Amino acid sequence: MENRIVMVVDEMKDHKMAADITRNYLEGNSADQTIRLKRTLEKIGQVTCYERVADFAKHIEEHTHDIVFPMYYGPASYNSKGIVPSLCETYGVSYVGADAYAQLICNDKTLAKQYALNFGIRSPRGFILRPNVSQDTVISAIRNLEFPLVVKPNFGGGSTDIAFSTVMTYITGSSCPLVVIRRVKRTLYISGADLSQQSR
Repeated sequence: MENRIVMVVDEMKDHKMAADITRNYLEGNSADQTIRLKRTLEKIGQVTCYERVADFAKHIEEHTHDIVFPMYYGPASYNSKGIVPSLCETYGVSYVGADAYAQLICNDKTLAKQYALNFGIRSPRGFILRPNVSQDTVISAIRNLEFPLVVKPNFGGGSTDIAFSTVMTYITGSSCPLVVIRRVKRTLYISGADLSQQSR
C-alpha cells in the first residue's frame, strides 16, 4: 500500500481579502499558502487534504499507513493546535511536528514562559491579565515592568487577533486572558506576511 500525505488545514480563506481583526482565526495559513504547500507535497506523493478536523477524525482509520501534516491552527484557544496530534497519537497515525503535549505548552504563552524559565531560558518579564482583576492590581503589575509593553491574547502560538478590539473585549468581560510582556528592543525581525493595526 502506497503511503499518502495527509494535510489537515484550516478552512481555506483568503486572509488578505477577508481578514477581520475582530476575529480569532487570523493565525492560520491563507488559501494561497495552503495550495502552494499542497502542490509542493504532491511532488513527493499523493496528498489528501482535510479542511475540517471533524472530517479528518471521521476518516482517520483510513490513514494508519500515511503521514499527517497537522497545519490546523483553529481559533485562539488553549488546545487548538494539540487537537490533530492528539487524534494521531490516539489512532497510532504518524505525523510531522511537535507532539500534543509540546503543542499545548507552546500554545499557552504564560505556561511556555514558565516552562522555559525552569530550564534556565530567559524570557521577557510580564504578567497575565485575567478577567475581573482589580485595576490596582493591574497598575501595580505594570509598574514592575519597563515600557514599551506588548499585549497579546494568552492562547495561540503567534499573535492571533491582536487589536484594540481584543483589549476592549477583555476589559468588558471576556473570559479570554491576555498576557502583557516587556517588549525586547533587540529582537530579530523576520520579514513575511503579517497583519497589524497601529494606534491612532
